[in-house]
Amino acid sequence: MSPLIKRLPRDFIHNLGKYLGLFFLITVTIAMVSSFLTGASSIQKRIAQNRATANLEDFYVTTQFKIPNDVITKVQKHRSGCTLYENFYSDVQFTAPGAQKQTTARLFKNRTDFNMVTYVEGRAPSQDNEIALSRTYCNNNNLSVGDTIQLSGRTLTITGFMSMPDYQVLVKKNTDLIYDGVTFTLAQLTDEAYDQLSKAQVYRYSVVLDNTSMVLSERVTYEQDVAKLLNDNHVFLTELIDKEDNNAYSYADKDFESDQKSWAVAGTILLVVASFVFVVLTKATIVSESAVIGTLLASGYRKRELIAHYMVLPTLTGLLAAGIGNIICYSGFAKNMTQSYYRAYDIINFMPLFSVEIFVFMTVLPVLLLMIVSFIGIAISLKATPLQFLRQEIRHRSRGSKLVFPDYWKFLRRFRMRILVRNTSQFLILFLGIVFSNVLLLMCLCTIPLMEEYSAQMSKMVPAQHVYTLKEPLEIDVTSAQVDAASALNVLHKYEHPEDELSKSRYLTLLMRASLLESDPYVAAGHPVNMYHNSVQAIEKSEKFAVTTLDVPRAISGKSEEVTVYGIDLNSDYWKFDVSGGKIVVGLGLAQKCNLTRGEQYCFTNRYTGDTYMLSPDVIAGSQTDMNVYMSRTMWCEIFDKPVDYFNGYASNKPLLLDDLYLVAETTPGQMASAGDQINRSMGSVLSMLMWAAIPVSVLLIFLLTKTIIEQSARYISYMKVFGYTEKEIRMLYMHPITFTVLASELLSIPVIIVIVNEIMHQLLADYAGNFPLNYRPELLMQVFIIGIATYVVAAAIHVWNIHKVSLAEALKVQE
Repeated sequence: MSPLIKRLPRDFIHNLGKYLGLFFLITVTIAMVSSFLTGASSIQKRIAQNRATANLEDFYVTTQFKIPNDVITKVQKHRSGCTLYENFYSDVQFTAPGAQKQTTARLFKNRTDFNMVTYVEGRAPSQDNEIALSRTYCNNNNLSVGDTIQLSGRTLTITGFMSMPDYQVLVKKNTDLIYDGVTFTLAQLTDEAYDQLSKAQVYRYSVVLDNTSMVLSERVTYEQDVAKLLNDNHVFLTELIDKEDNNAYSYADKDFESDQKSWAVAGTILLVVASFVFVVLTKATIVSESAVIGTLLASGYRKRELIAHYMVLPTLTGLLAAGIGNIICYSGFAKNMTQSYYRAYDIINFMPLFSVEIFVFMTVLPVLLLMIVSFIGIAISLKATPLQFLRQEIRHRSRGSKLVFPDYWKFLRRFRMRILVRNTSQFLILFLGIVFSNVLLLMCLCTIPLMEEYSAQMSKMVPAQHVYTLKEPLEIDVTSAQVDAASALNVLHKYEHPEDELSKSRYLTLLMRASLLESDPYVAAGHPVNMYHNSVQAIEKSEKFAVTTLDVPRAISGKSEEVTVYGIDLNSDYWKFDVSGGKIVVGLGLAQKCNLTRGEQYCFTNRYTGDTYMLSPDVIAGSQTDMNVYMSRTMWCEIFDKPVDYFNGYASNKPLLLDDLYLVAETTPGQMASAGDQINRSMGSVLSMLMWAAIPVSVLLIFLLTKTIIEQSARYISYMKVFGYTEKEIRMLYMHPITFTVLASELLSIPVIIVIVNEIMHQLLADYAGNFPLNYRPELLMQVFIIGIATYVVAAAIHVWNIHKVSLAEALKVQE
């Protein structure tokens, strides 16, 4: 057996702490980052696979009544063709054991041809006394298959937990800002049970295109054609939603993508941190083995043989750590890392799926990095001559090592300063390692306050206590006669054939009352009349506005930002912007996110029609979260080719009673705050997991980097023991300089990490909708400092034991 091979076990035992630290550093990094990335990508792949076989809708339409069969045939034969499936539902209240009160169940019939449901547990209902519910709802309310619920006076048995591909997020309306997996659930029943239990039925049709390769713009054009065709055939549309605009369908996808990007950035930072460790450990190995290397070279061993020998243990350590990290990932840890998704989203069962990209990024790359850094470090160090190795003269001696310190300095002070000067390069690498370690810590710590600030700002962004968005310019300043006529017309609209379904007298009375609208000036101008009466005070407090959404390119990301463009009244009571004289005001957040400046023209695009508008900001104002564009309502109508009196919204500090037929959404400051809290909770769970990766990595990093300084000073420590110094005094000599360096590095790193985190966060948040103001509070930076010092305390406790282990015999070794 070669003498070099025999040395490997001894080298491993002698440097056990170093190799264990390296092993745990790589294992923790790969296990944490790979587990999350594998978990999130596995869920995405499973969802994509499920959607591919689910015959998923491309868009859906909701109508006031059932579409006649002949009209359905016309729609299905339109252009390239499509298929309309009845996806009717009914919202009812029910109670379940342990569930919260006022739970809403959205009832569907068992699906067999489209939007195919996946059962994560149990089976579909087959009898009239059975029901299947959403997995998220059942888990959040501790329900099990076989439990019973009370619905409309009937007892139903839960036969399965399901996941609908078109409802990955449980939202009641597409305009809802928050999802609800606690008091809202989807439910499937047999056809007979549905007919018996459904109440006010919603006529929704899922549309599956024959040409599934249509891009969004083509699909939107097709959808507009379908809407026109339905209107021409006297079918009243209440909703038309493309799948990309369906939050229940697309919200989870966006969350997965953004979270994976965050963890990929964290993985990159950890790899950079690991590379610093590899550099230091490689150099420390050569220095500690210099005498042995000199002997081997003098004995005739070639440098390439020594390079191969000294790469064996680091490479084996890296390979073993990579293997253990992947075993941890695929043995269940990846599933644990995704539990926050299963509490929030209604998605199918988890199954880890191997990803080549993640394996290369978080397994192959770290091991290759370890091997390359080790090879370069060893090859450079071996340029020294055998005599230099034997004399242990391979360490570079800087001019600082020849410094003469003042005679009036005490011995302890001169000795500590000599340690600092002699280990300048190691301390510089220690500083850089602390910088990158603290970058990861600050990223984790600053994001929660960032989201809290964003939530608070978004709440303030709502200009009034109630902001209503409308489908049509609904008039609320109406007389009692107009309200009565609109109310009668609303009753008639509830019946598909009112002349047959109502008594003759009732029908004629309603028709007579509604006929007053024929000569109404509002209706003649295309403005529907509200069917509810609002108080004079509420009407006086309300203010009309016009609104639409456009896209503008982001400055960093290749994607576009969705911008809300408001047309507001001059001297508005709610929007405090000067839009007189045709001024266009751009929110500060939008200007920062998309790099917009005053006086320059920018292209804004309607993503649905493809129409473009060249807008030039005159004023940049508002908060850092303001992503809107403001102009006078007159100018808005001119730009978007609308009548001068057009509007499609009300802002009011008083609640308004509005006809639901024309209401799109109501936004309040409380809703925006709740939406921000929801984002906060979602990101908080992800970042708390990332923190668990950052802290142990920080401990290992500081331990490994400071360990080399203690090991390289072993002979001098032994000398001090021979001279009669106690271990306490030796600790003061060696640990104080290291402690001082760590403290100084932690303090000096703060301005550096702020700059780095600023750039990383801007890149990281570039694909998020909105602008996130970064604010590094003093208490936040103090937390980073305290965590850094706490990690060093752990490492220092281990170093105290290492100093204790240095024997007196070390000083007696012959050194030529």
